[in-house]
Amino acid sequence: MGWLFQEKPRDVRKYFWDKFHWETERAVSRPLDMVLKLHVCYAAIETVQKADGAREVWCAVYMLKYIRGESDPYNFGYKDLTDRCGPVVADCPARILDLLTETDHQTANEWRARCRRNLEKRMPKIGVTVHFDRPIQFSDGTEQTDFTVVRVGKRRKLLRGSNGLYYRIPRRSWRERSWMIVR
Repeated sequence: MGWLFQEKPRDVRKYFWDKFHWETERAVSRPLDMVLKLHVCYAAIETVQKADGAREVWCAVYMLKYIRGESDPYNFGYKDLTDRCGPVVADCPARILDLLTETDHQTANEWRARCRRNLEKRMPKIGVTVHFDRPIQFSDGTEQTDFTVVRVGKRRKLLRGSNGLYYRIPRRSWRERSWMIVR
């Protein structure tokens, strides 16, 4: 369960998609869907047993590292895990989680539940006002509990505080703090 480093593939998405296809004497596996984020890759992998045709869809989780610097030929690393390992990263998209078959593996079920909880705790849609249970202190010394989600530019979401200023709140705060939608 260590990190593997190599030269960064030209197409990281294709590299992992091809990696998820494999066959042994007992089973055949293929990816059903994959989401590649900057530092993690999630894939729903279907494995079919050759003997009895039993089918299982599980989640492959690859944590990724990119190393800057042209002199280092080992500028890309990954750590391959499955949902049964209970990875620390738990922001798997719903479209991958929905493809997974049920399992009686406790760690896999706990990780899947953690991912579902994290999906519920994402930043709300534009125009929604949220209230945090306790004030969030920012680097300028202000403390705020109420924010309205606004769009700035074409794609960027920010929060406008009750004082009219714009703020960013780390993802961790959305997950760790209690908040509710006001309107």
